[in-house]
Amino acid sequence: MIKIVSEIFADIGYILLFINCILIGKNICKKTKSVKIFFVYNLLMLFIQMTSKVLFTLKMNNLFLSHFYFIFQFLILSYFYYTLLDVPFQKKVVKIVSIITLLVLSINYAWKPELFFSLNLLEIFVTSLPVVIYAAFHLYNLLNKEHYFYYTTVGLLIYLYGSTFLFLSYELIMIAIEDVAGVYTWFLNIFLYVIYQLFILKDLLKTKRHENRN
Repeated sequence: MIKIVSEIFADIGYILLFINCILIGKNICKKTKSVKIFFVYNLLMLFIQMTSKVLFTLKMNNLFLSHFYFIFQFLILSYFYYTLLDVPFQKKVVKIVSIITLLVLSINYAWKPELFFSLNLLEIFVTSLPVVIYAAFHLYNLLNKEHYFYYTTVGLLIYLYGSTFLFLSYELIMIAIEDVAGVYTWFLNIFLYVIYQLFILKDLLKTKRHENRN
């Protein structure tokens, strides 16, 4: 039963992501740099997820795609928040942390290249935590400003917090419910992703209403 529900939620997530890509991509040339970067992010995530789904349907190993997902998500969202942040110290943090993160990952894969064919917990942690910090910076900056990408950032924080916790605690979950650990972890991660996409959609619809009033 949980597998069927998971597949339904996964399809909902794909549909929401596709809708968000269309909404963001409309008149993209006239939009700000940050919106263009976020559009590229969503488009790339859609491509990776669709490729992963095709490989899964064909019963082929798609685990290696997780590395592209996490690394590209980290790189693009780091640049995205770099363009949104206007405090020099925060922008400097993004630069330094991004370089350190890439260095850590390079050493990690050079030392253990076999990790490319498995789930890399270190990769998940070091690519998710910095984005959480950047998102927190952005929310703090919005306290006295117009709420630009507010719901998107809240949704991203919910997704990254939950998803990272699930992956990092996977082995403990395996001990508790060994037979269905993977299924429940997958479902919860998909559920959080759907919530994230709904937050993005709320932001996009809010922006569209604001543009229509003007």
